[in-house]
Formats: sequence, C-alpha cells, structure tokens
Amino acid sequence: MQTDLLEYDLLNLVIFSSRNVSIAKQILENYNLFNIVKNKSTIYVNSENVANKAESIGWINIKIIKKNFTKEFLDNIIRLP
Repeated sequence: MQTDLLEYDLLNLVIFSSRNVSIAKQILENYNLFNIVKNKSTIYVNSENVANKAESIGWINIKIIKKNFTKEFLDNIIRLP
C-alpha cells in the first residue's frame, strides 16, 4: 500500500466522517506519508462539517459530494456481480 501511495500521481479518497478524516491523517502520519498524500489527493466528503474538519487538520483538496451519494454508491456496489 505504501508504494502505491508514493507511485500514484493522483489519489481520490472518500471519507464520510470527521473522525475518519482524523484517523486517515494519523495513519498516514505514522508512515510519514501525510504531506505527500495530501498534496496529490482529493478527498471526497459528504458534508460541510467533514470538509471543515478536513481543512482544519491540513487536507488541501476537498470536495463535498451530494448527501445521497452514499445510497447511490452502495446501490451500485450491490449490483456488481
């Protein structure tokens, strides 16, 4: 996983809670990867509150997705063979 995070030029992360935004940052910091990952990733969150938390702890490129995205996302996963 670490080599993937270093090798990919662009990363997309989907994070649905403020707590998970913090956990993701902490895990990346434990491997000295946060500064690298935050500069080349977009994190997709499902609320303004999560976006604000992400920004306050150092994430840079944050996009808010629509509220019903979770249901649509899960519906698509369930349909996969």
